Amino acid sequence: MKIITISSGEVVEVEGAPKVQYASQGGLSEIVLDPNFKKNNILYLTYSALNERGKSTLFLMSAELSNNALINKKIIFEAKAFRRVPIHMGAKIDFLSDGTLLLTSGDGFDHKEKAQSLDNHFGKIIRINKDGSVPSDNPFIGNKTILPEIFTYGHRNMQGLVVMDDGRIFEHEHGPRGGDEFNLIEPGKNYGWPAITYGIDYSGAVISPFTKMEGMEQPLKYWVPSIAPSDMIYYDGDLYPELKDSFLITALVSRDVKKIKKTNSLISEESIFSSLNSRLRSIGLSPSGELYLLTDGRRGKLLKVLSTKE
Repeated sequence: MKIITISSGEVVEVEGAPKVQYASQGGLSEIVLDPNFKKNNILYLTYSALNERGKSTLFLMSAELSNNALINKKIIFEAKAFRRVPIHMGAKIDFLSDGTLLLTSGDGFDHKEKAQSLDNHFGKIIRINKDGSVPSDNPFIGNKTILPEIFTYGHRNMQGLVVMDDGRIFEHEHGPRGGDEFNLIEPGKNYGWPAITYGIDYSGAVISPFTKMEGMEQPLKYWVPSIAPSDMIYYDGDLYPELKDSFLITALVSRDVKKIKKTNSLISEESIFSSLNSRLRSIGLSPSGELYLLTDGRRGKLLKVLSTKE
């Protein structure tokens, strides 16, 4: 784990990072600062690792950053989603206005059927408090047959998660061969995977003959063929007027950023930054509001997007 100062290029090693299972799609996945980071120096990390029984799963850790080291480390969530290799982890984090935390936990690829059962964390969005306890108003509280931290289910591999200022939650996830989805997330809902899907298996085999089913949510938008969405922000700043009030979704296969505008029930889409011709892994904003893109691969690059105001 490293801290990079963008202005100078200085790289500082951070001591005390958790031991991860670096294999396949696994490793250190996400680092998110606590909403009160300036006061408490707390951050949250998601990663794949072997647990005490030697099983691979998704972990969420809280830690305090002090003098370029992680201290007061605590594992606040270990997914009941054990797999042979770390694949389809999900591992995205965001915070609700009440201070609770959302975490995406992917379907593990080989365990997709478990996304429809509620006794595990495959293909689920999890909601917990910052200390790892379960909020008393989670949707399945009181049902002893359902894991209480489950917020929604029926997901595949969720790589984008955005909580809006008004409390709405948006998520995107990889489909198989086709069927990537952009969803509005509501507590307790079933998002269908793999009982319904707009995609097919990588082999060409049919996963499900159904794209709709009663009691299962439809995506706001889906992509066939796949774009492989990899990250997402909602931009409402002023530095890039042409991007204002848009979801910006990086994509690996289509090698661009999808600019998505949602107005009531209408969804519009525009491809931007396609001239880079790069697999785009991540997108983010600096504290001063500047937009950055991260390309995918061993020789990945961090790119600053210049504003037309500059």
